[in-house]
Amino acid sequence: TYSVRLIFAEPDDVTPGQRVFDVRLQGEVAISGLDVRQATGGSRRAMEKRLTGILVRDELRLELIPAEGSALPPILNGIEIIAE
Repeated sequence: TYSVRLIFAEPDDVTPGQRVFDVRLQGEVAISGLDVRQATGGSRRAMEKRLTGILVRDELRLELIPAEGSALPPILNGIEIIAE
């Protein structure tokens, strides 16, 4: 199993709701309705999400899926994967 740390920061001057997405790991929704701008309270502010106990056999599948009606595509600024 692995621990996956995802780092996000909204680089643009957007309003909450313009960039909303789900994060899937290994085909399962790990984070739903992520709006980095709203979660951090502003643009250019970093946040991290740490997910643990991720079972990986041959490959780690990470997908960023835009929410319906989201004006901007998902964004990911960094990833760290550590064996547990």
